[in-house]
Amino acid sequence: GGGIKQAEPHFNGEPVLILNGDTLFELDLGALIAFHVAQQAAATLVLRQDPEAARWGLVEVTDRGEVVRITGRGLSEPIPTTARMFAGIHILHPRLLRYLPVGKECSIIDAYVKGIQDGERIVGFDFDGFWSDVGTPERYAQVEQDAAAGRLSLSARSASN
Repeated sequence: GGGIKQAEPHFNGEPVLILNGDTLFELDLGALIAFHVAQQAAATLVLRQDPEAARWGLVEVTDRGEVVRITGRGLSEPIPTTARMFAGIHILHPRLLRYLPVGKECSIIDAYVKGIQDGERIVGFDFDGFWSDVGTPERYAQVEQDAAAGRLSLSARSASN
């Protein structure tokens, strides 16, 4: 969150796509952006079903795709939700950065939680394509094995695809 906050002057008040640098995924970013625009959301978080969602940071989503709690924080009302994990891919409107302190280490999740509590529309985009955290040597080795087994394509795609 702190790094995103520092980059805020470069966003010119426009939504920005943010990707965690230690993840590898196959996702149609054009479809994600179109979804975000159609939802008129302050933020769109790419979410996945995962039996270990709590390990990665549990995100609770309504049947309409609205994020109501992240890691147990957000709206306190008992609302029926579905458990998801945050894939580290998101689009946010810079106005959400007002919730983050200047010059301090922080998490973007803090901005999302405060936005949810203030009534900002934060939505989830369900994603079931290839995704892997490659932030450790072991996870990186697993992705190499996945690529060799054909579970993902690392080839560049042309603009016509």
